[in-house]
Amino acid sequence: MKKAALICVTRNNAVKLQTTLNSIIRNTKPENYDLFLIDNASSDETLGLYQLKVLADNITIIRSGKNLHWVGGINFGLEMTKGYQYVGFLHDDIEVCPNWLENFFDVLDCNDDVAAVVPITSNDRDAQGYDLLQKNCPQFDFNPLEGISRADQNAMLQALSFHGTGAKVPFSLAFFCILLRRSSVDAIGGLDPAFTDLYFGEDEDYCHRLRDAGHTLALCFRSYVLHHTGSSTLLIADENNRRKKAAEIIARKNLVLKPVVFSGDTSQCHTKPDRNKETTNSSTSVFIRMKPLWEPLLQVMPFFNQLASLVPVPRPFFETESYVFNPGKPLALCMLYTPEIVAYGCHSEKSVLSYCARHDYTAYIYRNRIYNDIHPTWHKARILLNHLSPHKSLVWLDSDTLILRQEEEVFANLSKSAKPLHVSRDLPGGATAYNAGVILLKNHPWARQLLEDWDAFALQHKPKALWDHGSDQTVLCDMIQQRDPHGEFHEAHEMSEFNTDPRFIDENTFLLHFMAYPPGYKIPWMHYWNANHLDFREEDFCDRIKPL
Repeated sequence: MKKAALICVTRNNAVKLQTTLNSIIRNTKPENYDLFLIDNASSDETLGLYQLKVLADNITIIRSGKNLHWVGGINFGLEMTKGYQYVGFLHDDIEVCPNWLENFFDVLDCNDDVAAVVPITSNDRDAQGYDLLQKNCPQFDFNPLEGISRADQNAMLQALSFHGTGAKVPFSLAFFCILLRRSSVDAIGGLDPAFTDLYFGEDEDYCHRLRDAGHTLALCFRSYVLHHTGSSTLLIADENNRRKKAAEIIARKNLVLKPVVFSGDTSQCHTKPDRNKETTNSSTSVFIRMKPLWEPLLQVMPFFNQLASLVPVPRPFFETESYVFNPGKPLALCMLYTPEIVAYGCHSEKSVLSYCARHDYTAYIYRNRIYNDIHPTWHKARILLNHLSPHKSLVWLDSDTLILRQEEEVFANLSKSAKPLHVSRDLPGGATAYNAGVILLKNHPWARQLLEDWDAFALQHKPKALWDHGSDQTVLCDMIQQRDPHGEFHEAHEMSEFNTDPRFIDENTFLLHFMAYPPGYKIPWMHYWNANHLDFREEDFCDRIKPL
């Protein structure tokens, strides 16, 4: 279970501190954090807060006999919180939003290179203030939001929800509310004590150090924090002199204290496949050379269908109706092929099994109908519902797919996203927005309800053919767009990412899907690929297979 040590430093700021504590207790799951409140020798009514019953059991008060200032208080807290996976720094003048910490976890889980994540804020003195980002970061496509108060946390969260999970940023972040990987902190140390009594520059300096160590910084668009400022920990006279001293310190460290510059990588925080990995024995060159011929050959498909009919139908591997391979893993892949399509379904099965064996995933292979009076294509929802509960994520693969780049963990990376459903866009000009041949669903109430309703539609209408009611894909797409028009719960990826038609194949294609192609295409190509690029031996799988 994920757990963060949250360090909040305060001094003589009772009213705002109480608001901060109340918002943390109200909006954070208690099992996900321990809060360490470092009191810098407060002498006002702050002391009375520590006696209140409202303080949670997971809040620890540490009273210093002298003012350590913010940098010293954070470093003192770091010494006390070794052993946590994550550590957060908090000012005593903020109000966090619901699920703020869990959304921070999601950003870090999605991106191994990200060491620190912060929220969007109401305060434009901070680099991540909404209006500052809207003005200077057109790549984020933030609207001006005229008429919405920046203090209206719910309205601002609603506006930000349309922009996805977050973005990696090349500029420095303000540390009023930040979550870091503890391993990154341990590697580069705490805040520089040279900034102790300046209250400027320590976050700029620390961001430089993180980047120098090869780490990335990120914004979380699903967390909007009100930053009121005015903490008596932070308000000290002669601000300009302190800024100047902070700049001098950073200059001595061969860094430059610059205004915020918005450039560089601002890609969405969902992990994308690493297209630079070397792949072994999986050249797609023969497919690529054939691309100009795909559509002309469709005109002579009767010939190829006849040719395919002469190919002996292979014996199904592990002769049982349906089975589970390598059960009990967090991620599972599911597929169905009925006896009439075994000539190509068996090749997809071998591709799925090899991929699951390589990455220690579970596979569910169905070889016959579940509903006798419903076309097999409409069984997807029921099969996924049968197996969603014991897994973190499930992937559906149609029986005419091949995983070409078996070394890539695309599905595992996508399952780290906060969104419970991932699909690919359909062919350009297609009848539907998305393609239902490859789907990733997380074990999430929204995804489960979608499956239950998709399955209920099949049971109610009992479609006898693929194209009844416009197809199962049409029904699914309509449900997704009606329930989640702004993409809060689903993400649509380009076909090139994990569900590629042969006409769009390139050297980086992860998964090839012969969507709607006739058997004369599927059978020879799928047979060719597995025979030349898949080292599949039945004896390697039998001991991990159990009948369903």
